[in-house]
Amino acid sequence: MLRQLFARPTRRVIQAGGTVLLAGAMVCGSVPAYSLGVLKPRQVTPIVQPNEPAVTCNDRAIYEYKYLPNAYVTYGRKIIYDWAECVGLISEYQKYQLIEENTVISRGQFVEYLYRLSGSPEVKNLPAQSPYGDIKTDDPRFPVVMWARQRGITWGWSDGNFHYDAPANETTTVIMAYRLAGSPAVKLPDMNPPNEEEPWTKRNPNLPYGSELHRAYVWLKYTGAGSDKKYTGFHESIRHHDVASMDYEGRRVSQWTFQATYEQAFEVLRMADTRGAF
Repeated sequence: MLRQLFARPTRRVIQAGGTVLLAGAMVCGSVPAYSLGVLKPRQVTPIVQPNEPAVTCNDRAIYEYKYLPNAYVTYGRKIIYDWAECVGLISEYQKYQLIEENTVISRGQFVEYLYRLSGSPEVKNLPAQSPYGDIKTDDPRFPVVMWARQRGITWGWSDGNFHYDAPANETTTVIMAYRLAGSPAVKLPDMNPPNEEEPWTKRNPNLPYGSELHRAYVWLKYTGAGSDKKYTGFHESIRHHDVASMDYEGRRVSQWTFQATYEQAFEVLRMADTRGAF
């Protein structure tokens, strides 16, 4: 359901407390990301971290004056960060920090966001031995990575480790959100429409037509970082890989994939939210 952020608050409830306290995941330097916020109908309680400076009215005024008029923060970017604050993923203070420095998000932090947006469910039937070499059973992050495994979101890497703190790629965030939603069926665009001069295999050599990643992009209708058809701000984290990003019709718009920034990850989550993933 499309969230009307400025008309009415979200109706989602994110449970506070839960059974997991995620240690080590960080947002904005020394600010931990794992503190859970509570969202109630028509009432939003933003996350406030210990020792986090208060955001004053003057801070807000400077933000509006400094960024919005000169397009450093476009209204598209403002919507993304306002959504992330509204659903309780970040505080107002963290929002301003991330706007200043849009850093790369880790695989584990993105999984944690999926977990929290899913209501921080109790994770049952935990194994006595961890399937991951780098996440032990007494690690406070263990229940969350096992939740992701049980839900079929990710099984870690082929080396037997989860790589919680490794940078997430744009494609990782898209496919994880798609799997969380149950990998819904999508109507794919024509493989070789008459208006295309090149066949699909040449236009998208490393993206097989109808693959899981292709279906995920089409489902999310995500344009992809680096596209001039969407918001900007991801060039600082570019990593060159020959995987195509897709436009709303499933066509190539970029020959690069990116390490996912918080802004890009929030946009994937926001778009998944509009498609009923949470």
